[in-house]
Amino acid sequence: MRRLLALTALVIIMVAGCSYTSQTVLPDYITKINLKPVKNTTFYSGLGEKLTVQLSQELASDNRIHLVDQSNADAVLSVEIYHYNKKAVEVDELGRAREYEITLTTKVTLFDQIKNQIFWSEEKIEDSAEYTTSLSSVNDLASEVEGIDEALENLALDIAHRVIYGW
Repeated sequence: MRRLLALTALVIIMVAGCSYTSQTVLPDYITKINLKPVKNTTFYSGLGEKLTVQLSQELASDNRIHLVDQSNADAVLSVEIYHYNKKAVEVDELGRAREYEITLTTKVTLFDQIKNQIFWSEEKIEDSAEYTTSLSSVNDLASEVEGIDEALENLALDIAHRVIYGW
């Protein structure tokens, strides 16, 4: 009987410890955020604009956050894409790359305008995506763009979750 009680208590503790919460780590007074246009310092053009749009959509999908202009914001979110890397992850028998991985690295800062201080900053948020190549250079370019778009989607989701939920 004692064993059964101990086992039951253990299960209750494990279940309680594994519960999921969607609470924000943002203080109650930060509800209006200004998202600055994402800065892109890589050689690959257009990344900043795409991430700005995707991140705006992710943040706007959370009803606790309202995107506003900087003068009305409680906090300002700044993002910089500073590294683009494409590497072969699979090659065929002739040594030709058949699959690539694209990795994008960003620096993110959330500045609290109410307290006039950095609320949160992370020097390296990185996300990646893989894509498969073909023997056609036209298809390879389209595949690379799809890989980039997927990496950007992953980044937008990751950054939004870190800003709102802290993870």
